[in-house]
Amino acid sequence: MKLTLRIAFLALLGFFCSMNTPAITINNYLDATGFPVLVPSPRNLKRTTMAFSLPIELSVAAPAELSDTAVFLLTKALDERFPGRRAYQGQNAQCVLELTEDGVPASEQGYSLTVKADGIRIRSRAPQGLFYGLQTLCNLIVKTQSNALPGCEIQDEPGLPWRGFHLDVSSMSNATVPDFCKIFDTLGSLKMNVVQLAFGTNLPLKDSPFTLQKDPLTQESIDLIKAAAARNFVTIIPQLQLLTHARWLTTHPEFYQKISNKKSYKRLWDSSICPYKPLAMELSKYTLAETIRIFQPKYLHICYDEFFLCHLAECDFCEGGHDPVELAKFARMFVDLTRSYGVEPIIYQDSMHPDRASNDSTWKPLLEAMPRDIALDFWDYDVVPRLDHYKYFQNHGFQNIYGVSFTSKLLNTRSLPLMIYDNGGKGIMLTYWGWVWSHFTKYASIDPDGAAGTTVTAEYGWNPDNRLPLTQLRWDPAFELHCRMGFGHPDRTDRRKYAEIAIQDLCNIQLGNDRNFPKLNAQVRDAMVAEAKLSAEKYNLSPVGKDGLAAVVLTGLEGKDGYSTDAVTIPVGTSAKGVSLLVMGGSPGNVTLFDYNHHYAKPLVCVMQVNYEDGLTIQEEIKYKVHFNEWNADSSAMLSRFVVRLPDAKNRQSSLMAYDWDNPHPEKAIKSLTLTPKGESTVAFALLAAVAVDPKDGYTPRTVEVPKKLFRAESLHTLENIYQESSSVLDLSQGMPQNCKVIFEGKMDGKPAYQVNPATKELEIQMPPVIEKRSRLCVDVTVPKGTPCETILVAFNNSLPEACKHSGLYRGTAGFKSFDVDYDFHGILDNEPGHILLSHSLGMKHDGEGTETNPAELSVLRFSLWFENKEPLTVKICDIRVNAKCHSYSEPTSFWQ
Repeated sequence: MKLTLRIAFLALLGFFCSMNTPAITINNYLDATGFPVLVPSPRNLKRTTMAFSLPIELSVAAPAELSDTAVFLLTKALDERFPGRRAYQGQNAQCVLELTEDGVPASEQGYSLTVKADGIRIRSRAPQGLFYGLQTLCNLIVKTQSNALPGCEIQDEPGLPWRGFHLDVSSMSNATVPDFCKIFDTLGSLKMNVVQLAFGTNLPLKDSPFTLQKDPLTQESIDLIKAAAARNFVTIIPQLQLLTHARWLTTHPEFYQKISNKKSYKRLWDSSICPYKPLAMELSKYTLAETIRIFQPKYLHICYDEFFLCHLAECDFCEGGHDPVELAKFARMFVDLTRSYGVEPIIYQDSMHPDRASNDSTWKPLLEAMPRDIALDFWDYDVVPRLDHYKYFQNHGFQNIYGVSFTSKLLNTRSLPLMIYDNGGKGIMLTYWGWVWSHFTKYASIDPDGAAGTTVTAEYGWNPDNRLPLTQLRWDPAFELHCRMGFGHPDRTDRRKYAEIAIQDLCNIQLGNDRNFPKLNAQVRDAMVAEAKLSAEKYNLSPVGKDGLAAVVLTGLEGKDGYSTDAVTIPVGTSAKGVSLLVMGGSPGNVTLFDYNHHYAKPLVCVMQVNYEDGLTIQEEIKYKVHFNEWNADSSAMLSRFVVRLPDAKNRQSSLMAYDWDNPHPEKAIKSLTLTPKGESTVAFALLAAVAVDPKDGYTPRTVEVPKKLFRAESLHTLENIYQESSSVLDLSQGMPQNCKVIFEGKMDGKPAYQVNPATKELEIQMPPVIEKRSRLCVDVTVPKGTPCETILVAFNNSLPEACKHSGLYRGTAGFKSFDVDYDFHGILDNEPGHILLSHSLGMKHDGEGTETNPAELSVLRFSLWFENKEPLTVKICDIRVNAKCHSYSEPTSFWQ
């Protein structure tokens, strides 16, 4: 459940793949037919020709329990799209919300919506369904291109009954509660209906013994939260970590002596209570009862995850640790105690599954102790979730199963809801684990993947009929959340006027052959140019040479990466409501600095100074992951949006995104924009085009040309250079080396085999089809003890990339008594043959599992792949190299051209 394994080092790998994904212009307002983009998309939508002309004042009739809500939401939508318009309760209503059982979906969350020339009608069998139909109507209004609301007939209901997310709010204060409550309005607008909140000890507990807790939430704050959830039909599920992950108990002054099992953890998060310590059980039961008193919930999450991580087999109080059977007894005790209050408990599944737990003696008693009608949260963060794990619990009688996804694995937020839906699951829950800070109260606290994951979960949880891969969505998931929360720029559409700001003569780089940016050929370059012109802004990219693009590329690294550090001034010469810059970011030189919990996670890259004609100047800082993201990121940045997505010449997904700047002085003429590199960021910033938004009438941009000679960039930090600077630890020139061992695991239809091909000097490994579950290939290489290996490079090829479901790269001591591990350094995108996603790995030294690693004792490297192949495949390894420096690189390549 938690991010328990941090990345230890970088895996650099190589292989070529093929795909034919078309270029896609991204538009969050209109689809390819000109109809408003609705998120989540309706299950059944039929367009008609009978448009409804929105009046200045829209009369509304609704059931009493929804009348105020309907007027409020419709007025908000109307005023956002057509300032000054409003809705009101009136006779002969033009918009009618009706409760009925005739001609509506069977689900109480379902609705029908019709827009005709004579009015709008929303019908459902329950208020919640009317509410969701109302949200669709508001979405339709906000995104329509004129006051003639397009005619349509919608029959809609959710694929999964539960759709929500989990947040740790144990540090939330009363001051932030009003802002936090706004998230429920966002949840409602996305038709999400569950939120799981981990409060811990900051609740208004009666006679609280947690004396170290400062500024606990008041009952007034709790009432605000409950009211905000209720008006958006959101169910609150409190969460309380019992037995494992007992960090919330640290606010008691005697935690370390009388509550926790001190031998069970190195990190405080991995702490567990000793159930035989009286104070531990007393406080757990007390807090459970108080949480139920405060919320009166229908469900309460009591967790039970990662028993194996919290090492309950060890204890500073109980000799011999905690017997698994006794542990199961205590786990069942809390289940029964929760039910005694009339509340249904929810637990995680991972400690009950042999593939998740560390030993068989733990999971079996826990599995046997749990009632089969209990709600089970099935968390699986793999890009391709483990169906056999899910079926395992179904086959053991568990039916109330909910999927738990993780927003840092953005592809998982699509694949898991679909798997849950296809196999009769009840819902989906999104977790963030560090990708959201401050509880959604400000944009700077949300990681782009956190924003994108929220709307992706809403989309595929509501409409699992949508089977499009993420890279083929024609709307930007992160930008959609920004607009819903007021963080984005909700009016970059065909309704606006745009005029090019010419930058061609300022370009200093010919992109196309630079390893920090997409690889271009003539076909890819021309597709980028064409798609950019199809956007509402009509961005004008500048082709140069046979296959290049002209760009302004800046860096703050004092020229160490080969880019210019000079400031660039762009003449503008008009008043405008804003400026939109079409940009992309280079691949980070060292993503270690940008880990989610690091204070450099969103570094300053450059400063944009706006120079007005009257002498006024203002400055805007441009930061990585706030105003732009790297070119092959899964999500746009927090204050930017995807414009074009397409595969580059090496078939890696690439994106152009827009950073929209709103002018606080639209009446003033802008003389110029000056971009000045700042900071020491290892991310380069590339500007490819610019437009003025709603410029002064008659504005004509200057006519300029691309310089005849542009620097054709080749980054100094190329993979080849890193490769050449590294030392090989796998010598295949004389056949199979003694320091290499190939290991096979799993049932296969045939005998696996391997050999060194003397002609190519490659280790060729043949994997037969799998019979059940997964097979695993491990290649272990022993190295001299203490070999420096901060970066590990594996040059390999896989003949069936779509069959690879999981990857791992380890460095450890003899017998792997301790080791660091990097999981999922490559994954399969949407399970399409030959379509491979290479994620950015972190060059980060961090303990993984086992005991603390001692660099002086490191002596073995392991490269592993898990397969679910239905036909034979071949893996070829030509080299494994190590480097004493910490490098980061994202580009796949091949070392055996």
